[in-house]
Amino acid sequence: MAELFLEAVTLLEPYYPLVDLVNSMCDITEEDLAPFCNPSSAKEIINLQKLYNLSGKMRSCGNPSFVHSLRSFIWAQALGFSSKTSRIVLAHDLVEDFGKTYEQLGAMLHKIPEDIREEIKLLSNHYKIVAKEISPYRTLSAMKKKLVTFYHEDDLVPQTTFTLLGNLPDGIGVASYLTDNAYRLYLEDIVNSGNEEVLCAKFIDRLDNTLTDLPSKFDVILKLYDKNLLLLILSKDTVSKTKNVRLQLLYLLLFERFLDQSNALRRRYDHIAEVRGKFYGKQYSKLSRDLRSQHKELEKLSPVAEKLYKLKSIPRLLSQLQRK
Repeated sequence: MAELFLEAVTLLEPYYPLVDLVNSMCDITEEDLAPFCNPSSAKEIINLQKLYNLSGKMRSCGNPSFVHSLRSFIWAQALGFSSKTSRIVLAHDLVEDFGKTYEQLGAMLHKIPEDIREEIKLLSNHYKIVAKEISPYRTLSAMKKKLVTFYHEDDLVPQTTFTLLGNLPDGIGVASYLTDNAYRLYLEDIVNSGNEEVLCAKFIDRLDNTLTDLPSKFDVILKLYDKNLLLLILSKDTVSKTKNVRLQLLYLLLFERFLDQSNALRRRYDHIAEVRGKFYGKQYSKLSRDLRSQHKELEKLSPVAEKLYKLKSIPRLLSQLQRK
């Protein structure tokens, strides 16, 4: 299969001074941003930077949390997305990062500029917060009553949640079901919305998270790749039918990186397990088996990827972007 990533990543390199500033704990200024985006987007970046700086949020690798928003914005800019899509990508995590209760979620959403509010709403996973809010209630009717309150207050509760509450088999804990399936339900809403700007933003989010420093905890590694696999599976029909070349490119980039990194990790853990023996290596063997299982599921998507690789429109787009 082609290695599109090696071509696409060169488009990011001119933007590295911005990332370097953030990782060095320096504030980006409008002057720094002037060569890379319009003044309106620059102001939104600086405002978001201030918010994250005040929060003190950090990524597991030690870099400020804001760097993920910035790198995601850079992907959108480098791939030639519209200004609106780039702004959606920039703010994609804002509501989730600062809305830990339903009241906070609603308050944060109303701070989003109106022209991208619906898109950010779609990109904010409400299901895990819904699960937290209804977990104290023991009966289905009490849970529904609580949800109806939220629904009428701010229209934030996804309509599918009410359908779920009515259709879950007896004996299933509603809150635990929503917690366990929150990410799948959230991605299904994004894919079913038909909004390709939002779907592109989700792919960029997953791509940046996949390319950042490899997580060290075993459960984090599997969670990272489970999310990628789910997005690739749920969106394959949309991507196969779309005329959106950038969406198709993002699909292939995530597919490539997921395949390459999971294989590399699997080989690494097989080696560690062999060297350490059963006494110290058993946990590495288990992780390798889990990664192998993910790999088999990913291989089922190879026909989709192969069809996309044959399209002339994707290399043509990359060539156009490199000439700019």
